[in-house]
Amino acid sequence: MSGSAPELPITVLDALMPTAQRLVVNRRGSTVWEVESHRGRYAVKLGHPIEATADWPAQPWTAIAPAREGAVLHSLGLDHLAYGQWERGTWNLQPWHEGPDLYRLWEPCRE
Repeated sequence: MSGSAPELPITVLDALMPTAQRLVVNRRGSTVWEVESHRGRYAVKLGHPIEATADWPAQPWTAIAPAREGAVLHSLGLDHLAYGQWERGTWNLQPWHEGPDLYRLWEPCRE
């Protein structure tokens, strides 16, 4: 998906009632928002399929990745998370954790 990032799904807006939100990343089938609400700070991950381009084949699995991650975290006993479907794929929300940007940390491996 090129262009602008997808908006937060209505189910996420209803659950968190954001007071602030910041787009963290929107690339190759994954969009991440940092969301502040009366419940605290959350990472909201949206998955959507990747359309084929001249450089990349189509990837439908990226649409289900956030729900899969949410199910794994839930099975590990983590609290304060949720996951579900939206019109283009799946989403999850989980407490925000400060830390390094993994995309930048892995950059040397992509060169």
